[in-house]
Amino acid sequence: MSLYQKMGHIDRLAAVAELREEIADRFGPLPPPARNLFTLLELKVLAQSAGVAALRLGAVSRLEMQAGATLPALSVARLAETFGSRILFKGSAPLAIELRAAGADPAAVARKLLQSMEGCATELISTA
Repeated sequence: MSLYQKMGHIDRLAAVAELREEIADRFGPLPPPARNLFTLLELKVLAQSAGVAALRLGAVSRLEMQAGATLPALSVARLAETFGSRILFKGSAPLAIELRAAGADPAAVARKLLQSMEGCATELISTA
């Protein structure tokens, strides 16, 4: 139970790696379900730092930005250049991003997108 509590409080990738190592030291090599759990934990940490509120993985992964957050035009242009026709930006409140995996591992593709977005999100400025 304490390991799950530790996981719930992790907010840095280095802490994910430290916990993964601690568990491997205690219990031996991680089985695939445990490795998947750590992959999801890494994505959670990256999503938080990128201003993403929700992430759904699949052949077409979908990220939804936190309420009131957006990406500057320069960041959108850089993402469009990096991911080409595989990326689609939808709406604005909240902004959603869809990314086709194109045969690649959806978690790996989402990780690359989240790393590209890290620190880019800004709050929407109300004109009301």
